[in-house]
Amino acid sequence: MPRPRHRRAQYKALPYASRATLERAYIGMAIMEPVMNGDLKLNILVVDDEAGPRHLICRHLEKLGHNAVPAESGVEAIRKVTEEREAYDLVVLDMLMPVQDGEATFDALHKLKPELAVLLCTGSCDPAALRRLLRTGWCDLLCKPFSQTELRSKIAGLLARAQRSTAA
Repeated sequence: MPRPRHRRAQYKALPYASRATLERAYIGMAIMEPVMNGDLKLNILVVDDEAGPRHLICRHLEKLGHNAVPAESGVEAIRKVTEEREAYDLVVLDMLMPVQDGEATFDALHKLKPELAVLLCTGSCDPAALRRLLRTGWCDLLCKPFSQTELRSKIAGLLARAQRSTAA
């Protein structure tokens, strides 16, 4: 009976990480951990034209310890951010809305406050528009339906990425 062959362990060299890269990673973890633990309280603007999903997202966010401010349309969201530019840490934005869609709302919000993190929340939308928005680096995608855990994870990751971008 032949003996089983033992494979040699193969070790791959890890890429060298510069001090700046490590600092950005540390900053990301420093912001991500409090969000995941519920220690960081955020003011989050929730933009959705449908009352049911808007209230559900607000309820999820409040259970996570955040302050959720609802907005029925992109126009209302832009008005709220214009009136209180520093009041919001993050926007949860539906992509499909009748008056002003998520893409136009994102562009307007980005002009008002370029560093504002946006979580795009949708069941379906134009893939080209989505790719363009995601390339900005200031947003992430959350597909409907989603759980409270997914929402918390996306918020933490988005804020960590935004924090690393401003630190760079």
